[in-house]
Amino acid sequence: MHDRHTAAAVVTASGDLDLETACVPRRELTAALLARREVVLDLSGVDFMDCAGPSALVHARNQADRPGARLVLRGAGARVLRLLELTGCTGD
Repeated sequence: MHDRHTAAAVVTASGDLDLETACVPRRELTAALLARREVVLDLSGVDFMDCAGPSALVHARNQADRPGARLVLRGAGARVLRLLELTGCTGD
């Protein structure tokens, strides 16, 4: 049985993740990271990402930098993954 604090929360982003739309997943990530120790961001539905996307991820990663917290990225397509790699958001 999973406690609500130990089970991972999943935040799903889709479509364009840009200056106009990045505020939505950013708010969802903030709320999820306050409630759970592990949050998975599913990017499989993201078609396009501009600089606002990595900015939202850095904000979330900074929130996750507390003992026991973890932010996991999942499902990024090749173009999105390339941007995340170039901006240092993949953790590699």
